[in-house]
Amino acid sequence: MLYEIAVTLAAPFIALGMIFSKRGRERLLQRFGFINAAGDFWAHGASVGEVKGLNPILNRLTETPFITSISPTAKASALLPFDSRVFLKPIFNQIKPKALIISESDIWPVLINEAFKRDIPIFYVNTRVTESGFNRIKKSNLLKKSLHNVKFFFCEDINTENRLKLLGFNNVSVEGNAKYELIADSNPKSLEFLKQADSPFITLASIHPGEERVLFPVLKEILSDKILVVAPRHKERIKYFEDILRKEFKGVTKFSEGKWGKILLIDTFGDLGIFLENSFLAVICGSFIPGIGGHNPLEGKKVPTVIGPYHEKVSSLVLPDWVGADKIKKAVQDASFREKIKLELSSVYESQKGVGERVANKIIEMI
Repeated sequence: MLYEIAVTLAAPFIALGMIFSKRGRERLLQRFGFINAAGDFWAHGASVGEVKGLNPILNRLTETPFITSISPTAKASALLPFDSRVFLKPIFNQIKPKALIISESDIWPVLINEAFKRDIPIFYVNTRVTESGFNRIKKSNLLKKSLHNVKFFFCEDINTENRLKLLGFNNVSVEGNAKYELIADSNPKSLEFLKQADSPFITLASIHPGEERVLFPVLKEILSDKILVVAPRHKERIKYFEDILRKEFKGVTKFSEGKWGKILLIDTFGDLGIFLENSFLAVICGSFIPGIGGHNPLEGKKVPTVIGPYHEKVSSLVLPDWVGADKIKKAVQDASFREKIKLELSSVYESQKGVGERVANKIIEMI
């Protein structure tokens, strides 16, 4: 397989480039298969969010999963080796999982083919296929051939199911996405900190560089009696946003300092959920500039939420009233509009309950 030869030969050069990045250096040897693997199910998710989204399913399948990711920030997982048997065989030689469970849309042909050859059933859960993903698979014989080794696809929405059927896959069903069942960690210190806020707060969740140019002008008009909480998507962007916030606003503090300001920058990780669930208004970023695709609009559970127009990754969960920077101002100023969004969110949120248990039970039936 030319793809596998190319990956094997390129791996040392990719690793060399990663050495120059602190994030890339983390656990780099695991990319070459140097992992002590153990577990009765192998689960893989590309990002921190995808790994967390596996938990409602895995918790019903096993107490000892082996979890991999391609994100160094996913600390609860090992890093997936480069997609070559040279680097994957050491893992397969250590474990014979009951199933390989892959989250959402990550496709690694050698991983999938090697599991299939070893009679390990492969399942995609929380499966999402966007229009661009559909076109990529359609044009690639390698991807289509690999995906034909998958036993079943548990789809996030009807759009994904339809796209997979158009690609020739009938082993599909719509089940939803288990990551929407996740409950924010209730850190007692964070909860106590929230009680000290002297005004309601608006939370910008998982903001990316460039989105401030869309959002900050709108927010400056409506912050007279509100606090603004800003949570960057990536930790390496905290300094970027701190510099911009101090330039654009007065009264900037950081969560790690343990005190509220007019603007609060969340400079820790793992605390965003509890802020969102207690917000006056949640603004889900990664959606106000093109190229990212949006983040989980249900992370604030039933808190009134606004998301940007570039939300293709989560479009099945988004209703028109929630979309656009202009809706931030409307939601702040119009209590009836805010209540309407809240009721719509509650309905969508309730529709996602039970996904983990349902999918886990079906996997058990099939293995």
